[in-house]
Amino acid sequence: PDSVVDLVHVYPNPSEGIITLAGILMHDQRSISVLDATGRTVLSSVRSLSIDLSDQPEGMYVIQIDLVNGERITERLAILR
Repeated sequence: PDSVVDLVHVYPNPSEGIITLAGILMHDQRSISVLDATGRTVLSSVRSLSIDLSDQPEGMYVIQIDLVNGERITERLAILR
């Protein structure tokens, strides 16, 4: 069977700010962090299937999803308007 890490999809990407996490259940998540290009955390959340980054400037971001099983999913995201 595929790992949860292999099944997660972040969309739309690029995004105008509102993104959806697909392929993952909220009870599989421990925490979500979004980092900007400098590595600064711009958002921290506990269990969510959507993320609102509409207040962040255009640029590249990294989404880190820590799972209850100890795995970490890392996805890159572009914000373009």
